[in-house]
Amino acid sequence: MRRLIRPSLMLPTALLVGIACNEHPVEHCVAGQGIVVDAEPVPRMGPAHAPVELVMFGDFQCPATAYMAMTVDGKITSSRREFPRFTTDYDRRNMDRIRAQSDAVLVGAQTMRADSPSLHVRTPAMQEYRRSLGKSGGLLKILVTASAKIETDSRFFDDRDGGGLLIVTVEQAPAERVTLLAERAEVWRIGRTEVELPELLQRLKQRGVERLLVEGGGELNWALAREDLLDELNVTIAPALLGGRQAPTLLEGAGFPMKGQRRLRLEELRREGDELYCRYTVLR
Repeated sequence: MRRLIRPSLMLPTALLVGIACNEHPVEHCVAGQGIVVDAEPVPRMGPAHAPVELVMFGDFQCPATAYMAMTVDGKITSSRREFPRFTTDYDRRNMDRIRAQSDAVLVGAQTMRADSPSLHVRTPAMQEYRRSLGKSGGLLKILVTASAKIETDSRFFDDRDGGGLLIVTVEQAPAERVTLLAERAEVWRIGRTEVELPELLQRLKQRGVERLLVEGGGELNWALAREDLLDELNVTIAPALLGGRQAPTLLEGAGFPMKGQRRLRLEELRREGDELYCRYTVLR
């Protein structure tokens, strides 16, 4: 049973909506129904709950979904670049679900060096969910680094699930670093001084990647947004403030002028405790 509590927020009925994956009542925005509250627990993801279909920009590149958590003031970490500790276990479970739906996960070298995130589907439940979607094995893990500077003991090189490791660098990357990395992972050189992201997504599409998950950081997100390569954004808004002129945000880089801003459409909004979970698609 559901109660409509904010009928003013209305979305087109043709939009596809994701499924909440927790076992507690949540508020969420459903296309054409405003914001509703489930009076009964929402079941965990199962084989019948397919991931949301993405409408991508052309057929020549794989669709890219970004998943990021930020504070209310838009910071993804502190000005000290500390490991972000402002979300709940639910956010981590939600990320695990989206990883399970994906074929590959893409991360920037700065994020990898600062946070050293584990890029696996963590929980047995989500591993089983992944298998139910017909996705055997682990995620292809992709690292973008123009400098080819990444320590060989980084957690990136943990390929316990056999999904594969891919490092993407540039033609001008130091040969000795590329040689060292090639002993641990597959290496692609795309672009002369900067990784050509459109070509990367084209090549990933040719490789069979149908759903690419982007986990930041802000510079990589900006580079993808600048090239109009992001199709979907999943943003967790945590009830915290960090501030700081030097604290990174969801999008870094030079930024768009006001007339060049990218517009989004809110497809789904859920509340879990004091956190908000937003899913947007990029308008074109």
